[in-house]
Amino acid sequence: MGLIVDVVPNHMCISDAKNVVAFARGFGPQLAIAVAGRFYAKIGIPGVWNGSELMMPRGLAGATYRDVFTRRILKPEERQGRSILRLSEVLPCCPVALLGKI
Repeated sequence: MGLIVDVVPNHMCISDAKNVVAFARGFGPQLAIAVAGRFYAKIGIPGVWNGSELMMPRGLAGATYRDVFTRRILKPEERQGRSILRLSEVLPCCPVALLGKI
């Protein structure tokens, strides 16, 4: 029997979409969000995101996340019924983040 993975609607809006890739995948109540920066040579060092944000899909509002690599807890800002994560908090020191819903 194989693992069945629910595809979370990938309606994540990224204000700096040309420099960041993000997607979410889930299984039941479990959820993982992968975020990766791109083209660091053009934009500078990790952590310099100039107010860029990741807007989560509507169904993910109100959740809290833990970065698997850094163990940091991230609580999105709620704005107009949507959860917003600042990329400067998601990618402060690493070029990638793997967020798990807690």
